[in-house]
Amino acid sequence: GDVNYGTEPQPDPLRNIPEPTTSGMPTQSNSPIHFSNGNRTYSPGRYRGGFSVSGKGNLTLLPGVYYMDGGGFSFSGQGSLVAEGVMIFNAPTGPSHNVDISGSGAITMSPPTSGIYKGLTLFQARSATNDLSISGGGAMDIAGTFYAANATLKVSGGGDSVIGSQYVSRYLEIVGNGGLTIDYDPDQVIPRRTLHLVE
Repeated sequence: GDVNYGTEPQPDPLRNIPEPTTSGMPTQSNSPIHFSNGNRTYSPGRYRGGFSVSGKGNLTLLPGVYYMDGGGFSFSGQGSLVAEGVMIFNAPTGPSHNVDISGSGAITMSPPTSGIYKGLTLFQARSATNDLSISGGGAMDIAGTFYAANATLKVSGGGDSVIGSQYVSRYLEIVGNGGLTIDYDPDQVIPRRTLHLVE
């Protein structure tokens, strides 16, 4: 189909969702977490320096909010990633502190099912321009909304990838020669809040 240029950007539909703060949040790590083999399980909280998992490392994130305080979130290699009921918030402090999920192993992610971040899987600080890149290579099943108000979201399919339910970003690149399914499910996206005057 034709590409329409010059259309006005729409107001951010999620602008009323507050960014999480580290106030009252447990600090789970004061330095970057890097590993490339073995099984590791982490709990919600603040991670100073973020995550970088590669090789045959298997990562399990227990349900809750994960605040990447610098460092970004990178998952590559052949290991598995299980993050059900999880929201990852990226607060980059440098140009390379991106979100990059490109593993060829089994990747299963889903958003919180209740609370203010219900339906929101990936949320980047609104001021940040760091890329969010999700490329399916294997068994990838990621539900929920990806939200990067001021950044580029890059999605590429491969295999039988289900990558997200809804995208909200400043720029969007969709590439790839494999299968890509965007599974819009109203139960797996962040609710749109509407304001009405009542008497």
